[in-house]
Amino acid sequence: GGSYYGRVTLTEAISRSLNSVPVQLTQQIGKDKVAAFARSFGLPLPEKPEWPFVIGASEVRVIDQAVGFATFANEGVSVENHVVKQVVDAKGKVLYTGPTSGKQTIEKDVASDVSSALESVTTDGTGARAAQLGYPVAGKTGTNGIERNGKGIITSAWFVAYTKQVSTAILYVAGDDGNQALDDYKRDGDLTFFGGTYPAMTGADFMQTAMAGRPEKSLPEAQNGNRGG
Repeated sequence: GGSYYGRVTLTEAISRSLNSVPVQLTQQIGKDKVAAFARSFGLPLPEKPEWPFVIGASEVRVIDQAVGFATFANEGVSVENHVVKQVVDAKGKVLYTGPTSGKQTIEKDVASDVSSALESVTTDGTGARAAQLGYPVAGKTGTNGIERNGKGIITSAWFVAYTKQVSTAILYVAGDDGNQALDDYKRDGDLTFFGGTYPAMTGADFMQTAMAGRPEKSLPEAQNGNRGG
């Protein structure tokens, strides 16, 4: 907030949550194209999005965030979300199997580049709390702050992260309308309710359990550039 970093790479901007950079990039590419790209792997953005969407202004379901990020872990293959994995009758006959085949919605090399940048968020950036997981993990923090009655407040905080096997999305909101201040719920001594604090801590704790007994697998490496820029 208020700091000037000079010229940075896209990876550095993602790692540090420097929101002006994705806005500038979207201006160059075109917001409709960026929204169409997001829709291709499961994020239900409007065809004609308003400008703030690029830094999280559009409402997205938690499950859609988890599914969308899983596409990067899966090297660009998007798989439809489902609740029931399989239904078997009393005789062992499989009656139903959930959709798991998926389709290539993002070029493999592009997905790998994005995944590498998102991994830097947990190693060097705002999602560093997830590093305690002990597995290679990539993700992104998100915090929505507004001014209300002359006071700055946080109304939502995200952390979305994935290993090679598990994708998790955590959203904190408050109030019946989901638009009340989260600041009232922070612990004494904590500065505020950023995505890199409580959501990241919750996500790491959940994934620790979800990953128990699973083998460690590396995430895709960047194909079109190095992480340092």
